[in-house]
Amino acid sequence: MQPKQLRKGRPYPLHPSPSGQRQAVPVTGVAIMAVGVIIAGDQVEAILQEGRADLIAVGRELMYDPYWTLKAAESLGCDPGAKMWPDNHGWAIQRRSEIMAAAGRR
Repeated sequence: MQPKQLRKGRPYPLHPSPSGQRQAVPVTGVAIMAVGVIIAGDQVEAILQEGRADLIAVGRELMYDPYWTLKAAESLGCDPGAKMWPDNHGWAIQRRSEIMAAAGRR
């Protein structure tokens, strides 16, 4: 008898199915969460604005970059002046923003 092969993760991303899930919300009152390959703040905003999900799960991206939420807020224009950043980081982020703006980049 061969030992059972263990799968290491999924070889494909998981995406919420747009059909069916949205229809279940009014009946059950259960919130829908989007998961899988969500890597940018504008992507999160689009999913929420289009009503494709009520919640967003950003797991691996946060492991890759613990400051992802702060960077997403900056890219969406929600954190002018880097006020959400910890004080010991905020000054450097503010300076970087000024340099990027002077160079014509965001």
